[in-house]
Amino acid sequence: MSHDGPPLVLNAVDKVIAGRLVLDQVGFSCPPGTITALLGPNGAGKTTSVTIATGLRRPDSGTAMVFGEPSCGAKARRLFSLVPQDIGFPGPVTVGQCLDFVRRQRRPSTLALPTGELCEQLGLSQHLNRSMGALSGGQRRRVAIALGLVEAPPLLILDEATSNLDDRGRATVWQLITDYASEGGSVLVTTHILADIDRHASRLVAMADGQVVREAPLSELRASLGGSTVTATVGRHVLNLLADTPLDPLLGRLHSVDDLAGTATWRSADPAALVSRLYAIAPYELDVTVNPMPLSDVLGELTPDPGTGPRQRSQATSQNGSPS
Repeated sequence: MSHDGPPLVLNAVDKVIAGRLVLDQVGFSCPPGTITALLGPNGAGKTTSVTIATGLRRPDSGTAMVFGEPSCGAKARRLFSLVPQDIGFPGPVTVGQCLDFVRRQRRPSTLALPTGELCEQLGLSQHLNRSMGALSGGQRRRVAIALGLVEAPPLLILDEATSNLDDRGRATVWQLITDYASEGGSVLVTTHILADIDRHASRLVAMADGQVVREAPLSELRASLGGSTVTATVGRHVLNLLADTPLDPLLGRLHSVDDLAGTATWRSADPAALVSRLYAIAPYELDVTVNPMPLSDVLGELTPDPGTGPRQRSQATSQNGSPS
């Protein structure tokens, strides 16, 4: 089935909640067949953006479109699946009844696993007749993921995708998500577990203080900020020599020096050339490691501390709710 427009586009969205501007000209997109991570510190506006993207809230200005349809409209709601942070399941209803109810509301999907296989992968097959009220937090989260993927629509939105799951459960869920995207599904996900994003996401939308500060493929963001970290472990008599020797800025920039550990770390877009230069400065005395720039460092470069950004004005318009 063809659709008009990209899977998800927010454009110039403003939102005031309780007299505070919590989204300020927010704009980002979720292209087809990609896993896009929406990241930022607490209070950045991620969950509010998700509620607008899914039509649970309306923007005060700007637009939120799902495959060319307003996200709050009935047509759009058939085209995406939302897995929120918390779902208030009716306690007496069984797992199987929840899945059957949601499956009947959706059109058959070429992106979906058979329900039985989906339940098997998520470890729910033996729990289909159990009531939701009898499940643990991790089991309830697995049910929420299953509800998002049963007869999966072409856009999947997950807010804190793997909360309450152990390492094995997280790995299973991410395998399902990546399989869904590889078949052409589009994914928007928020999470505080950066290792999962580093491993699985291809694009990043960084938010801070209610604004989008950067949107790009993760590899491009890394390259623009230095790409790799190069760490040299040396004797103390060499450490100052390395730290004080001027380098061509194209090779990299000194990031940190740890006198106690005897290490110096650089950020570099051309780590091979930087390592060659370091060996030229101090031959045979270096133990050098090269790693991708940690995602936590990427976010640290992109997102200022909460409250230091340009958006600190209040609005006369007031609505109930709280940003997150």
